[in-house]
Amino acid sequence: MKTYKRGRFGGILDGSEKIDLFKVLRWKLFQRPPSSPSAVIPLERCDNAAALQQKGDFICWLSHASFLIQLGGKRIIIDPVFGDIPFYKRQVPPPYDLETLGKVDYLLISHTHYDHFDAASVKQLKARHPCAIVPLQMRRVIHKTAPSLSCRELDWYESFNDGELSITLVPAKHWGR
Repeated sequence: MKTYKRGRFGGILDGSEKIDLFKVLRWKLFQRPPSSPSAVIPLERCDNAAALQQKGDFICWLSHASFLIQLGGKRIIIDPVFGDIPFYKRQVPPPYDLETLGKVDYLLISHTHYDHFDAASVKQLKARHPCAIVPLQMRRVIHKTAPSLSCRELDWYESFNDGELSITLVPAKHWGR
């Protein structure tokens, strides 16, 4: 199913309500901010680099939407954001520095929002020669950020298969450019 036609995305999620500027302003100006936690939970950086050396499959939460997955000997980083984000107070520091993570086979980026796509992190990861797997129309962003990075663009329900691992892009309803 091709979802990008005549310069616009469409298809399976088309029945959604159209949001206009007035609705966005009303939402932003009159929303109730979430209440603050009653107690501050102390946060400590993880120093267990040995945990990343295990041979089996594992998933490691790196912060917010960033994950490191090891599956069948392949290493995948999802939505890498290791630096500070403007106007966003990081609640939890990443447990590891990029240098500690070891090899990276694939870099999956879900969309271009600042809390899921950090150009500085992608540039640093480029030195490990991963293949970036991204949604349609994101290849140009990747090549602008890291021109020599290998990149595979997928449409909804399209899969990338390297013979050992299959990655399928599924739709999600979330605003992005």
